[in-house]
Amino acid sequence: MRAVLFLYLFFVPVLMSVSAWAQPKPSPVDANSAISSALARGELVALGDVHGNDQVVTALLAFLREPENWRLVDDIAVEFGNVKYQALADSYLLAGADIPMSQVRLIWRDTLYFMAWQYAISEQFVEQLRVGNQTREHKVRLLLTEPEFD
Repeated sequence: MRAVLFLYLFFVPVLMSVSAWAQPKPSPVDANSAISSALARGELVALGDVHGNDQVVTALLAFLREPENWRLVDDIAVEFGNVKYQALADSYLLAGADIPMSQVRLIWRDTLYFMAWQYAISEQFVEQLRVGNQTREHKVRLLLTEPEFD
């Protein structure tokens, strides 16, 4: 059984990659154009990142700085937030409530995987969403998706 499993894991990727060589290569697409086009069509857009690497979040923030892109986004669902703090996130980000940062940080620190979110980019992301919501008519909601726990 181990040999079969090994052969399967070894040869299938090789065969798949060989067949991929025969396929025409797609042309590169500008990520921002692809994202804005998908959003304009009402599609769900999912972005993945490697925890601790701020490149994806930095690119997303740059994308959102453009007013036409900002208007395409209604909600941003994030893995890093405990849903028990959704009301706090809404008050801080949407209503502009004056809440101390020590309280706001609970959104990403009081979670099951708090060590995964202890990067400055988490705070920068929240702060830039707040600024965008305070300076623009269209509001973008941050949806916290980690299940509530005590």
